[in-house]
Amino acid sequence: MTILFLGLSGSGKDTQAELLAEKLGNATVISTGEILRQVAKSGEGELANKIKSYLDKGLWVPDELVYEILGNHLKKITYKHIFLSGAVRTSSQVALLDNELEKLQRPLEMVIILDVSREEVFKRLIARGRSDDEVEIIENRIKEFEKNISPILEIYEKRGILFRVDGNRSIQAIHEDILDIIKKHYDVNFS
Repeated sequence: MTILFLGLSGSGKDTQAELLAEKLGNATVISTGEILRQVAKSGEGELANKIKSYLDKGLWVPDELVYEILGNHLKKITYKHIFLSGAVRTSSQVALLDNELEKLQRPLEMVIILDVSREEVFKRLIARGRSDDEVEIIENRIKEFEKNISPILEIYEKRGILFRVDGNRSIQAIHEDILDIIKKHYDVNFS
């Protein structure tokens, strides 16, 4: 099973993907944001410096850089289930992700968007206290997301694989909704 989690920074994409991976077993979570932060933090080479300069401003890293790194990560995966967090942030990345998954013969089966209000996102990100969670940077991330998300959602909705979840609630309530969606569409037994 290959699932893409979408939502604003602070919406809980990584948390929900991790919970689902624990529940299913034989699963991995690939957080594009986490991978990019690790590369930037490494400080190794020009690529790391380029990525760091985008992240420090709250800007999205260009597609070619993201998918160069993501493609390398995907090639190494041997798990049955892949849960991607934030791997598509522009409509052009839809085709890039499709291409990478096609190489692995793993079609994208489901896209879950966690709908969270701006107010809730600010509350969560300020509480998280990461160095790149300053007000101006958060605002930039929200603007980028809002500018780019509608065409992405339209593509996945036309494919019939888009599912919306109210992300303003507790972690457990969101998780239960996601499990219900998966149960309705797949022959999966959660223990």
